[in-house]
Amino acid sequence: MKKHLLVMLAALSAFSADIQADKGFTMLEESAKGVAVSAGGQYVVGINSSGDSWSGNIFMTSFVYDVSGGAMQWLTRNDNADQTKGGEFSGVADNGVICGTSKDVGNLFDGEPINSAAVWTKDGVRTLLGYGDFDMSKITRSIDGSSANAISADGKTVAGEFSTGNGAYLTPCMWTQNADGSWQLSWLPMPEGAKGGQTKAVSADGSVIGGYVRLSDNSKYPALCEARRRGGAIPGDYGTDQEGSGGDFRPSFRTPARTG
Repeated sequence: MKKHLLVMLAALSAFSADIQADKGFTMLEESAKGVAVSAGGQYVVGINSSGDSWSGNIFMTSFVYDVSGGAMQWLTRNDNADQTKGGEFSGVADNGVICGTSKDVGNLFDGEPINSAAVWTKDGVRTLLGYGDFDMSKITRSIDGSSANAISADGKTVAGEFSTGNGAYLTPCMWTQNADGSWQLSWLPMPEGAKGGQTKAVSADGSVIGGYVRLSDNSKYPALCEARRRGGAIPGDYGTDQEGSGGDFRPSFRTPARTG
């Protein structure tokens, strides 16, 4: 038994050494934690997950790594003197547009900026995605607000949610980019009986959003939302079902049947 264990340890050590030596394997900085990769594989984004980066319920220091050029840049940082410089990255498009969560110094609660969904260019220029028709009076903590979790391959659809009640209530949503470069907020429908939900991923073409819904008994179920007609325009009427071809398009959430 002891001999077999030693052989296994030696094999694992050799395997680890082979990985480290492989030219296709890149070690980033010790504090870097990758969280997402673009659909085409050119960009990787991540965060500094150390305590020094944590502020207002998000990691304020984030990076982008260009695989083709081998260049890594820390685009955001935790700066108490200017919190617009901070942000937690969560996704990246093929064109290098990054989504995540930052701080909105124009909306304060108890003197602290609320969280706000944002996008950045690969050069670090930030744009807050906006709040649309959201009732801002529902925000009762500075760590509440909006967040962006995923972005489509073309960088024109961002999936996220709004948080209220110190994160107790999450309302899923999406932002889509208009022809003039501005962003439009739309609410995602939820199944009957759901009291909240969170987005986790968006398809390459932005037509399907994945995540979960939370039911009234606090149970969580994975869900898909068909957010827009494939290859078509963003719908203006958000309901809970989809009509047949030729009719109005309404996004729909689908949850798997309960088992066992």
